Amino acid sequence: MKALVLFADYFEETEALATCDVLLRANEEVMHASCMPSLTVKAKGNFSIICDALLDKINPDDYDYLVIPGGKASFTILNNDLRVEKLIDDFISKNKLVASICAAPHLLGRKGYFKNRNYTVHPGFETYFTAGNYLQNEGVIKDDKFVTAKSMYYSLEFAFAIISFLYGEEKAEEVRKNCKGQ
Repeated sequence: MKALVLFADYFEETEALATCDVLLRANEEVMHASCMPSLTVKAKGNFSIICDALLDKINPDDYDYLVIPGGKASFTILNNDLRVEKLIDDFISKNKLVASICAAPHLLGRKGYFKNRNYTVHPGFETYFTAGNYLQNEGVIKDDKFVTAKSMYYSLEFAFAIISFLYGEEKAEEVRKNCKGQ
């Protein structure tokens, strides 16, 4: 399957890169899409990565699921980008998985997408949600077509939950064991 992962300046590098790494180890195709005017995107840790494509060049129909890392990018850049809002709406309307971590779940929560759903988010960002059941003590939650994670600490579990959502727990456990070197 094909993942579309969004990058913008000041993204949380562990959330983005660890997730992409696990997805690649599960033999997923991963597209790193820059939401910035160039392919080069600056991480919060003051280093840069070069993405595969600009968001404007992406056809969402080519991807099976969307991954949105958190960090400052999610609440200073992505939350003001109408392209990102439209992309989220498109994936959800087509019943595709949308996985978000740390502050990024607020991009969906502010639009009411978690109505009658459980979710987690970085503490403080739950105030942006218009509906849903905030499980503040949970690190990672799968509910319907959503995977949410609380913080950078849960990056690997977040990625394994995406694999579990797509292929089942057996495949997720296989990838987990390979990551452990077992």
